[in-house]
Amino acid sequence: MAEQKRHVVTHLMLERLVGIHKKIKSGTYPNTRQLAEEFNEGKGIATISRDIEFLRDRFGAPIEYDSAHRGYYYTEDFDMPLNSISPEKIGPLFAAKMMLSHFKGTPLYDEVSNVIDFLADSVPQGNSEILKRIALPPAPQLLIEEKTWSVIMNSLQSNTVIEFDYNGRWNTETSHRKVHPYQLVMDDGKYFLYGYSEERKDTRLFALSRIKNPIEAEESFILPNDYDFESHCGGGKFGSFSSGQKDHYKIEFYESARQMVKDCIWADDQVLYDDESRDCTTIEFSSTQFFAIEEWILAQGCYAKPLEPEWLVEDWKDHIREMVKLASQP
Repeated sequence: MAEQKRHVVTHLMLERLVGIHKKIKSGTYPNTRQLAEEFNEGKGIATISRDIEFLRDRFGAPIEYDSAHRGYYYTEDFDMPLNSISPEKIGPLFAAKMMLSHFKGTPLYDEVSNVIDFLADSVPQGNSEILKRIALPPAPQLLIEEKTWSVIMNSLQSNTVIEFDYNGRWNTETSHRKVHPYQLVMDDGKYFLYGYSEERKDTRLFALSRIKNPIEAEESFILPNDYDFESHCGGGKFGSFSSGQKDHYKIEFYESARQMVKDCIWADDQVLYDDESRDCTTIEFSSTQFFAIEEWILAQGCYAKPLEPEWLVEDWKDHIREMVKLASQP
């Protein structure tokens, strides 16, 4: 059976779909030629035909062709789901636009942003200008080549193996990788490709800014059922890092850091308890994200102390010794 062709929904396509819907709903029995002349500058009857199929298949529109009137009509009352969005429910669109701002500077941002603006303006009393009243603090933006985005997005849609040159964070020598792309992961303004590395015979994260010369290989792969990055984090919620080894952590926080640790859920199984006599809050949890956890502890300075696991305690002490050496230098 032939695979169903994927349709990329752009803001221009949404505008056509809304216009086609209104013409059919008006009861004037428009045909593809008339619709193409009005909504596609008369150049794309095939495009209008695909739009009508999209309305029927994806939106459930009851569209039929009337040979007597030589045009399309609805067999029963129908309204597009876009028109049923109330002003009170427009909030999630605003939130999506804010989250999308992390993708500024990438090909993904402009098109999806235009779609969100179109949806906001389509709602009665909706206004995309309100988005300017909601802000995120500025964050560093990575420089990512458009070709990298294009190759990765195409491979994610078609489950195609990709190859590229890569420089790691610790191993800075360039190596060639062959990867089965599973997910695109965003973490604090940084973007990673999560997938299976044939060279390492395991899953890995690759920073998009360090991927060079990407190409799609002439082979595909089967996406495993457990492909989701979050399922490999051992219940931890510390961003884009996973070692594959799950450990139990016990950490003490003092003074101003106590409220910080209480403000969030850091892991699925976290347990918090206070010792007011020591001005201390202790957290225990499980995670596979040791590197991010160690950075989290070090970022609290003298207000955090790891107690378990033992290897983390020793590594934390080594970092402190090195900082003391740096501080003692002239």
